[in-house]
Amino acid sequence: MDRLDRFVAHGKEFQDVLSTIPEAHRYTMVDGGWSAAYVVHHMADGELHFASRYLHAIGDESPSIQPFDEERYPERVNYAKRKVKTSLAAIVGIRADRKSTRLNSSHT
Repeated sequence: MDRLDRFVAHGKEFQDVLSTIPEAHRYTMVDGGWSAAYVVHHMADGELHFASRYLHAIGDESPSIQPFDEERYPERVNYAKRKVKTSLAAIVGIRADRKSTRLNSSHT
């Protein structure tokens, strides 16, 4: 399996691991940390940021990295009200799209 295939597979593996956590426990905070749902939302937000960076890297002559403060996201974008299913679909979809973009890009 090449790197691109592994990249896409990791999104699917993440989905498989999440499926082992009962729905009723996905929003339970663990030892004062994030719940499984918060981790999924965080991963989805990160995927969006990194996909954007990737597109800028191949589309701009002098791309710059736009930083983001991931610690603010749970409150500002209200992780408590987001749906795990939607965020998970974003992770899998973005990863598949990045693979497609990479395979079809004329930029190496």
